[in-house]
Amino acid sequence: VYPPSLVGTESTWRSNEHVGYRHMIRFYAMRVWKVLHDMGYDYVMRLDDDSMILSEIPYNIFDFMAEHRYDYGYRVLTKESGYTGEDWWDFHRPYLQ
Repeated sequence: VYPPSLVGTESTWRSNEHVGYRHMIRFYAMRVWKVLHDMGYDYVMRLDDDSMILSEIPYNIFDFMAEHRYDYGYRVLTKESGYTGEDWWDFHRPYLQ
């Protein structure tokens, strides 16, 4: 299941997520930075497969980051359901019985 470069690095953490998803999360959380640094990249822009850029960006994002000495940037547009914590369970319990 594990490629030779990952043998000996198997996690003891268990979850319901598929092993492929856990490898993807580990790659983006830890490994991507060294890989891209070794390839000569100074910046990384990561978008999920369902992300959309809905309008033109009229400037070079990476030049902007360098000019302003930014190390990290993000853009999020989201609306949470409001069902969190105990409210989440109160909402779902009737459907679980």
